[in-house]
Amino acid sequence: MIRKPTFRGGAAYLWLLLALAGSVPAQAPAPVSSHEKAARELFQLIGGTRVAEVGAEAMMGSVLENSELAPYEDVFRAWIHKVFASNDFESELVRLYMNAFSEAELRELAAFYKTPVGRKAIATLPELMKQGAELGVRRGQERAADLEEMLVKAKQEREGPPGDVQAQKRTVADIRNTGTAMFSWLTDQVGAGAAGQSQTEKGTQTVSLTQYSPISHEELEKLLVPEYIQAIPKTDGWGHPYEFYLNVEDPLAQQVLGIRSPGRDGEYSSTDYVVGPFTPESFDEDIVWTDGFFLRWPQAPKKQ
Repeated sequence: MIRKPTFRGGAAYLWLLLALAGSVPAQAPAPVSSHEKAARELFQLIGGTRVAEVGAEAMMGSVLENSELAPYEDVFRAWIHKVFASNDFESELVRLYMNAFSEAELRELAAFYKTPVGRKAIATLPELMKQGAELGVRRGQERAADLEEMLVKAKQEREGPPGDVQAQKRTVADIRNTGTAMFSWLTDQVGAGAAGQSQTEKGTQTVSLTQYSPISHEELEKLLVPEYIQAIPKTDGWGHPYEFYLNVEDPLAQQVLGIRSPGRDGEYSSTDYVVGPFTPESFDEDIVWTDGFFLRWPQAPKKQ
């Protein structure tokens, strides 16, 4: 029969463990260098993790704009607080400061930020950075069409002319997207019933663009960007300028909206069009859209 250890034996065993533990030197925390102290002082002086939290708060704006994510705002805020409250996060940021600046430079920066101008910079710069980011986004949206045009040009120079099939598909997509934005604008001006009236009453097989009012790309941008579309392309898939039509003075007229591309050859065949498709291989055909519908568009013939 195995005896259970007595209290005296257990106590002796405990004292043995304590003695052994005392014979092993305790792991003292690593000493903090003067370089690290200087980095941590500057980090705390300019706001510590609050600087990162400003960026996180800007991110929350995108979350709140998303209807699916907005109900979980409290979850996102709890997560952000958990991330930035971590001591490990602060230590990592301090190491970044140490890698970027010498100890002498850190102390010089700290001295500056203790001055009135330095304190003003600390208080002002986060908001300026936030406003600068918003300004950059806004200017990027306003110039998106220029970027698209530059990318198309660069791609042509580096890769050669785009394939006709891809150019045609892109042109149809451009016209459809821009036309949808134009029709949305028209609906807001005159109401859905009136906007659709010209479509249903036209009932003709021939349409003349001489009955439509031209509008420049710049004027159309002022009406549609960014409320109805983020950017309006200037050129079609082959690099030829689009023609836009919009009767701003009389949006209730029967001929109101229009867009057309000259196709691959860059030359418009006519101002009068018979409504109907053409074979996709006819890349020189004009692609035309008016008042919510394509007048001339590529379509493969139906199989018998």
